[in-house]
Amino acid sequence: MKSQLVIKLLITLSILTLIKLKSLNELIDKVEADVIVLRDAAEKAFINRCNYDGPCSYHACSLDLPKSTCNVDFLTSTCSCFTPTGLNLVMDQFTVFLSNVYKPLINPDDQGVKEMVKLSQQLNSLIIDTSEKNKSIYKWIYFGSAVGTFAMYPGSCSNEYDHRYRPWYIGAATRAKNFILILDFSGSMSTDNKDSILKNAISILLKNLINADWVGVVVFQSYAITYSNKLVRASKENVALIIDFIESNLPNGETNFSEAFQFANDLLNNSNYDSKSSPCKTFIMFLTDGIPSRGITDQQEFLVFFETLDQLRKATIFAYTLGNNVDTQIPMALACRRTGYFEAILNIDELNIKLNSYFKTLILGMDIKSPLWVEPYIDSSGLGEMSTCSIPVYDRTVNPPLFLGVLGIDVMMDDFFLYEPSREIIIKTLILKSMNTCTNDETTECQINTMRPMTYRCSPPDPKCQLSLQWEVCKKPLKNIFCNKIIEEGKSLEDTCCGSVAQACTKLVTTSKKYLVINIISIALLFILILI
Repeated sequence: MKSQLVIKLLITLSILTLIKLKSLNELIDKVEADVIVLRDAAEKAFINRCNYDGPCSYHACSLDLPKSTCNVDFLTSTCSCFTPTGLNLVMDQFTVFLSNVYKPLINPDDQGVKEMVKLSQQLNSLIIDTSEKNKSIYKWIYFGSAVGTFAMYPGSCSNEYDHRYRPWYIGAATRAKNFILILDFSGSMSTDNKDSILKNAISILLKNLINADWVGVVVFQSYAITYSNKLVRASKENVALIIDFIESNLPNGETNFSEAFQFANDLLNNSNYDSKSSPCKTFIMFLTDGIPSRGITDQQEFLVFFETLDQLRKATIFAYTLGNNVDTQIPMALACRRTGYFEAILNIDELNIKLNSYFKTLILGMDIKSPLWVEPYIDSSGLGEMSTCSIPVYDRTVNPPLFLGVLGIDVMMDDFFLYEPSREIIIKTLILKSMNTCTNDETTECQINTMRPMTYRCSPPDPKCQLSLQWEVCKKPLKNIFCNKIIEEGKSLEDTCCGSVAQACTKLVTTSKKYLVINIISIALLFILILI
């Protein structure tokens, strides 16, 4: 009987929350206002992290999480009962997960990791309060840090995840940009499986672009080809087609740098942007495993030719050579001439991690204060289609501010549809919100030279250059980090670490039919209230 009353109360509260909002823009404004409040609290929590000695946190990959329940506010097809269905969640606190997709894995004993957990612990009450006040709208609320900690509410078990390779994280920290890939698929790329590893790494990069980005691809061998003769919007559909285009290329022929960069220049020259958008800063990622053997092959002649490409003069170039015994002179010269970044990747298996330097360099000197919305996607937990409103968090005790991570709030598409039935209008509205800020902050040579590997710096370090790449760690040992034992690497979970989902649902089957009746009545009441 008590469970029925609780369910009815939750539905009523949800309706009252919904009818306070009258339009799609009001809903968006409300979510953005809440994520800004959480951002402000996180930045204050960072300052207080060394002195905070509150309760410990539960690691999400563990068998001894606190008691969880099948939550009817998180409807999913996972549970095998009639209705309600829902995820097994810890509702009285968040859980923390350490990114474990790409090596090296995150070390729970690392001081920076501990400090980010301490930051998250201070947000627990505010996040729960924000979630409770918006049960019908908000699903997941979370903070993902740059060092790999991921605090999520409601708490949930997790086995494999790295938020730092997700669009809501990268997009919030970098904003709208032009992104051009210049990829070497000459015959030498067939050795050591370089072409396959490159395709996988580039696929990950492309999937993490946001719908406010513009993207272009140049593939070169003896001759260059492009996916399109102009930049295209980085929508999910376009990104999928671009990945297919890259996958279709097999290593063959010689290496033609000059035609590849000419085509990149033409992409920018031919591009027409949306009427409500403006051209953002251009970033070029150039990957090769050789020297030019076709077109302009002399280094000095090529660099003279490169300077004639007017559309590339304000671009930032990230250049990488792949494999051992590769001539680095031209790629490094291109990066140095365009306030860019160069690195020789000797171990091809490290490609994913090394390409992440592109993201770390993009965020230098940025101070983004407005939220971003990402294109709708399917929730990995099975809740359905949702979008994320996210915003970066900084250490503002230094200048320029130091990027710490990203806060996010997830909203279901079904809740957007309550205010606007047109999916196209919803997505366009979210894209326009995301285009308010371009990645146009001019990174100085001083700043980017600090980021470059010592071996590949374009000039000697400037002692006058002040740039914080890491915050000052706490001087005293930190306590109360994790309450539970973390699952050891390589071990799998036979059941969910929160207990059996099917059993949790079964306990609610007896009330499911009454719940359905209550739900129908509540929906009818909502329409009556709207008509009134």
